[in-house]
Amino acid sequence: MISIFFTMISNAYALNINNLVPKSVNINNVAVNYETYDSHKFTVYKPCTCNVDKQLPNIIFYTGGNSYIPPYIYTNFLKTLASYDYNVYAADSNSENNELLYDNLSDNTYILGHSSGCINALNDSNNNKYIETAILLDPVKSNELNIFSKKTLKIKYLKNILLLNAEKSYNWKLLPQFRIPFIPVLSLTEKDLKKINDKLCIKKLTANDFGHCDILDNLYSDFMHNSLSEGNNNRDKLFLLKYINWLAMSIDCYIKDHYIYNETTSTINILEE
Repeated sequence: MISIFFTMISNAYALNINNLVPKSVNINNVAVNYETYDSHKFTVYKPCTCNVDKQLPNIIFYTGGNSYIPPYIYTNFLKTLASYDYNVYAADSNSENNELLYDNLSDNTYILGHSSGCINALNDSNNNKYIETAILLDPVKSNELNIFSKKTLKIKYLKNILLLNAEKSYNWKLLPQFRIPFIPVLSLTEKDLKKINDKLCIKKLTANDFGHCDILDNLYSDFMHNSLSEGNNNRDKLFLLKYINWLAMSIDCYIKDHYIYNETTSTINILEE
């Protein structure tokens, strides 16, 4: 149903967002292909300009709606992320199908989730000892939504987690128009993660003035902004693409250990000119 719904809709420190897009980032140089393992097809985003002999790191991306949401509504984000020299795969909602993918990838693999898809990502990480790092975008504890059969969340092998939150996902608004945050409850927090596994190294970044769905392509993010999930008030396409690039750049720097070091929490203010 979630997939049908979206199909129907068809730095830090007061940084100026207009300086965030390096000239080298070109999503037109990223190809969208499919790889099939045991008759199951996975969408993959790969940079076209990379040396064919170079083995790129892999990122497995779990979409929202427990990974039932189709990956094409994240196209700009996934292409931008791949442009930093990654093979970016869209995970399936079925864990057994995903194991077919993991069995064919190198150990240089990272998991990335958005919203309730983060729970799918964490669950799948428990089946793969070589995955040590996860990036969670506005994670939601969807495992607790079913009050009759709550599933306890476990984290067996992960060592590092980056929490990347869009602040408006959690903010209540009274005036001039009352709005309930998209994630009023059941957000998966640093405290929750530490309770599950107190050995985790957790870092956190927060994008002020952006919402849960600003990561989506414009058609879908604008629809959500005007209905269920308020995002940044500036709906200019280029401005939102620069936010998407900031997300990709932050993920890339975290993976390569160039950006986020000892600070547990950094607040990112992305400002207009």
